[in-house]
Amino acid sequence: MKQRYLLHILLFSTMLTSCHSSNITDKKETAYHCRNINYYDYTKPVPYTEEAIDASYYANTFFAGDSRMGSLYLYTPLKDYGAEVWYCESMSLYRIYDMLNPDMFEQFQENTLYSLLTTTQKKNIYIWLGINEIRQNDWDGWKNTYGEVIDDIRNHDPECSVYLMSSYKPEYITDLTDEELNQQLALANEAMASLASEKHVYYYNTEDGMIDEANKIKDEYVWDGLHLNADGANALLDSIAHHVVKEETYVKKICE
Repeated sequence: MKQRYLLHILLFSTMLTSCHSSNITDKKETAYHCRNINYYDYTKPVPYTEEAIDASYYANTFFAGDSRMGSLYLYTPLKDYGAEVWYCESMSLYRIYDMLNPDMFEQFQENTLYSLLTTTQKKNIYIWLGINEIRQNDWDGWKNTYGEVIDDIRNHDPECSVYLMSSYKPEYITDLTDEELNQQLALANEAMASLASEKHVYYYNTEDGMIDEANKIKDEYVWDGLHLNADGANALLDSIAHHVVKEETYVKKICE
C-alpha cells in the first residue's frame, strides 16, 4: 500500500513538472516582431517646424546646385558651420556630369557635381537645380534623369537624406513672358514634387517666407531679380533651419 501511494505521488509530481515546462516553452515561443514604420508624407513639401535646427546639423550637410546656391556659399556662415557648399554658374541637371568650377576650394575644383553627389560622406544633401532648364519643354525626361541621379546617390549611401529645393519665381527670365514663366516654374516644381514622392526624398519649398503678394521673390532679397543678396541668402538659410525633417518625429517602432 505504501509503495502504491509513493508511486501515485511520483506520477503526480511528474505531471506537474511536465505541465510547468510546457508553459515555460509556450512563453518562450511567444515573441514580438518589431519594425520601424515611417509615417512621413512624401507627397507634401517639408513642413515648417517652430524650433530651428541646431547649427551643428550643417556639419553633416552638403549643399550643391547652380548659381543660386552661390549666394548661400558667399553670404551665409554655412562654411563656418562645417557644411560643404558647391555651386557653378549656368549649371543644369544635364551638365552635372561634366561642368567644373575652378573657383571652388581645392578639393572640389576637379570634381563634377555628379561625382561629388555620389561620393560625399555627408548625410544631408540639398540639391538646387532647375532654373537654367526653365525654357525646356521635356519635363518628364528631366524628371527621369533627376530620378536616376537620386538612385545613384542612394546606391552610394542608402541612409542619406536628400532635399530637392524648388525654384522660387524671379523678377523675370529673358525671352519668357510672365505667363510663360509661371507655367514653366509650375512644371519644374511639379516634376520635383512628384519625384520626391516617388523616390521618398524631401521636397523643400523655397518660397516659404521668401515671396511677396505677387508670388515672386521679395525685391529686398535679390540683387538682380533672381540671385539672392546677403539678406536673402540668410533669410533662406533661416527658412531651411525651420524645414528639416527629424526622423524621430515620423519613424515609430511597432511591435506585433
